[in-house]
Amino acid sequence: MKQISTLIACIFSASLITNAQFTESFDGTALSPCWEMTDATVTNTGSNFYLSLDKKQSTSVSTPYLQPTSNNIVVSFTYWFSQIKNNTTRTMTVTVGNQTQTLLLPITTDHVDITLNFTVPNINIWQKVTFVLTGDGANNIEIGFDNLVINGVSSTKTACEDPSPITLPIKLVNFDAKYNQPNADLSWSTAQEIDFNRFVIETSTDGINFNEAGIVFGNGESDSPKNYSYQDKNIKANKGLIYYRLKSVDNDGRFSYSAVRIIRIGATANTMFLTTYPNPVVTDVKVTLPSAWQGKTIKLEIYNANGQKMLGFVNTNASQTEIMNLSKMNKGLYIVKASCENEIAMQKLVKN
Repeated sequence: MKQISTLIACIFSASLITNAQFTESFDGTALSPCWEMTDATVTNTGSNFYLSLDKKQSTSVSTPYLQPTSNNIVVSFTYWFSQIKNNTTRTMTVTVGNQTQTLLLPITTDHVDITLNFTVPNINIWQKVTFVLTGDGANNIEIGFDNLVINGVSSTKTACEDPSPITLPIKLVNFDAKYNQPNADLSWSTAQEIDFNRFVIETSTDGINFNEAGIVFGNGESDSPKNYSYQDKNIKANKGLIYYRLKSVDNDGRFSYSAVRIIRIGATANTMFLTTYPNPVVTDVKVTLPSAWQGKTIKLEIYNANGQKMLGFVNTNASQTEIMNLSKMNKGLYIVKASCENEIAMQKLVKN
């Protein structure tokens, strides 16, 4: 079997049982729609499918959005190790809503059943279940992940985008993040604010676990455009990707999240390198550009395996993260090509 540093068996086919249960299990088919993977590549070995992560410390997989039928959600699954060294770090976190449980996985080749209980305060808010497997990035890990059953959610209602009713009286027009060494400059605008309180700036180094970085208070009541900015001077990482999002909170405590923006810092910040997230992608892909290209004219293009151009656009004032909608493209392997002046960067992309 191909050796990889982190390996999760992850491809499931839907098997729906009751009105309050969502299940996924192996059957050798392709990944069901709306599942998301971060920093990983799908690998097929025989009849099994795996989510592989080469030479990195963590990988994640998230279910589609699920509609709760109860305030109590029970997540159960089976795992087993097929390759691991005894001193290898191996943990898994499972997240539903704002609740996360962390497991230190005992090393065993036997199939182990795990059951976790979560509580959601509002069954009108659709939920994802996210699994993050973490290793030490040095030793090979091979882990099977099967028989996922989620109780307390609808068996028939799933979605790629969050269909939860949005009641927050604010219209966020845009949100941008740029890396101006050594700080990150965030800017955004609103078109309307009613009974609005504040923006909470949240940051993450893995795109999954976010922490509060700062607060910017809103205007409260406004029906005209308002501009905001925030400078993050507390970037602790010295290289890699930093993820940002806005949490918009009204006076009643209701909140919503913006789309995620990404910057690249450190030694690779100015190299001709692209990052695509998520990859594989279902609808929108976020393309992180070299920081030296910010504010310049860039061209983004997508080519199929035959070299045919499928999509493209030009931005005369590029941010470090650009978004491309691929919902009308067929499944398959593509190449993302970005160019700025005389520089070119490319990245493979899988469309599910």
